[in-house]
Amino acid sequence: MLALYLTSPEVENDCRSLNVIAGIRRAAKDGRYLGMASYGGGKAQNCEFDLS
Repeated sequence: MLALYLTSPEVENDCRSLNVIAGIRRAAKDGRYLGMASYGGGKAQNCEFDLS
């Protein structure tokens, strides 16, 4: 009985890790950016404003 209590969380973690890997692959296939966000705001940093 103790073995069942000890293996249940392990099975749940394995299923969760498979879902995470599948989600990462799906996001990469969709062309989404998977790395960390860049410093400085990304798109807003490249905008040019005419303040005249």
